Amino acid sequence: VLSSDGLTGAADLRGDALIVLSAFFYSFHVLRLGKWAPQTVAIDLAVSKAAWETLYSVASVVLLVVLAGGGAAGQGPILSGGAGGGIQAVLDAAATSTFAPAADVASFFNSAAQGDITSAETTTIFTAALWCGTMTCAYTIWAQSFGQKVVRPAQANLVYTTQPIFSAIFAAALLSETLSGQGYLGGAIIGAALLISTGGEDGEATGGGGEATA
Repeated sequence: VLSSDGLTGAADLRGDALIVLSAFFYSFHVLRLGKWAPQTVAIDLAVSKAAWETLYSVASVVLLVVLAGGGAAGQGPILSGGAGGGIQAVLDAAATSTFAPAADVASFFNSAAQGDITSAETTTIFTAALWCGTMTCAYTIWAQSFGQKVVRPAQANLVYTTQPIFSAIFAAALLSETLSGQGYLGGAIIGAALLISTGGEDGEATGGGGEATA
């Protein structure tokens, strides 16, 4: 809603609605993690989370491709004509689907099956997958499980909101990108929220310590 492009129609609100919805579900996840993290070994919780996230991700990709491919082919989500022929037919149909995520996935698998992906591209893909899998997924899942043993969900959510700030910093440092006035304003609001939250927590801790001493 606050993007620099402005609003040109109701369709532009879909992305904002999805962001709000994802924020709601992520906040719910943080609340649940705040309950279970103090009671669980961080590595065990991280392994469990990673396993279920992988399962749900693979299932979601397969479901999207099958639905998009079956719908584009006019066959519904049923794979017909034999396992091999049916899957290839669905992939071919999904590659021409108007649903971009399913079309991208189907096109990738078709290109891989036909040998159109070079060894250099394969190396790049696997390097990116390795980095994302180890650093941005596995490590962060463990770090979040470990950190929320002692950090309250409300404060944790505020810390997580600093991600756009660090993204902007890295983009400026590595890609020479610049931030708009709205971007600086958003970063200032996030920083102010963190300072207010931290100040309130320090005050509570000091007050609690005084009562305990008394």
